[in-house]
Amino acid sequence: MGGFNLFSALATLAYDGPRQDFARRELIAAMKLVEREHLNPRTLTSSWAGAIGQTQFEPSSYLAHAVDGDGDGRIDMWRSPADALASAAVLLRTGGWRTGEPCYREVTLPSGFPYEETDAETMQPMSHWRALGVRAIRGSELADNDGAAAIYLPAGSRGPAFLVFDNFKAVLTYNNAASYALAVCNLADRLRGSGEIAASWPRGDRPLGPGERLAMQSDLKALGYDPGPLDGVLGRKARAALRRYQKDHHLPADGYPTLEMVSRLHADVGGHHS
Repeated sequence: MGGFNLFSALATLAYDGPRQDFARRELIAAMKLVEREHLNPRTLTSSWAGAIGQTQFEPSSYLAHAVDGDGDGRIDMWRSPADALASAAVLLRTGGWRTGEPCYREVTLPSGFPYEETDAETMQPMSHWRALGVRAIRGSELADNDGAAAIYLPAGSRGPAFLVFDNFKAVLTYNNAASYALAVCNLADRLRGSGEIAASWPRGDRPLGPGERLAMQSDLKALGYDPGPLDGVLGRKARAALRRYQKDHHLPADGYPTLEMVSRLHADVGGHHS
C-alpha cells in the first residue's frame, strides 16, 4: 500500500514531476476525501505516485467509486479487503467490464500481415481480422458474435499477438498501461485453469530509457515524421510516426520501439544530414 504520506507524495509531484496537472487534481481530490471521510491527513499512506489503499486507487477514483463492501457503515480501502475489492469491482464495471466475456484471445498472424493495423485502441469486427488471416491459437475460430477487437503486440512483430476486447479496455480504466492489462487478464485466465501463452517472447529486448525514447522522437521528427511533443513519452502519436517510418522502409510496421530502431533512426538522421 506504500509507505509515503499521501499529501507529501502528491505535493511533491504537483511541484516537480512529469504530470504536474494530474498531481494537482489528485491533491485536491485527496483534500476532499479527507473532508468527506473524516480521515487524518497525517496518517494516510500511499505509493510514491499517490495511489492509496489495498487496490491502489487514485484519490479521485476513491471519491467516485469506493464502496462499503463489508457493510460496517464506513469505507476503508486501507484496512478492509472487502471494501477494496468491492470498490475495484465498481470501478471495472463503470469502465465497461462485462461478466462472462473474454478479455483477450491469443492469435497467430499470417506472413505479410499489415502490422500498421496493430493498434490496441483501434477496434475492428471479427470479419475484418478473419479476412486478414488472423487465427485463434486455442478454441473455436473467430466468430462474428465475438464482438469487435483490436490487435495488441506487447513485444512487436517478433512476439505473441492478441485480440483484445472491451474487457481489456475496462482494465485500462484502472491502469492505463496495456502491459498491466495483459498481465491482469492473463493472471485471471491462469487462475481459471487456462494454459500459458503459447508463442515465445523475444529474448534480449529491454525497455528504452528516457534518453533513448527522446532520441527516437527527435530523430523521427528530423526525418519528417511527426511524433508529437518531444517529451520522452512514446504515446500513440509517436508510435504512429514510428509505424509510418517502418512502413516506408519496408519493415514490419508494428510501432514497437527497440534499441535496434533507435540505432537505425539515428543512422538515418546522420545520413540525411551528410
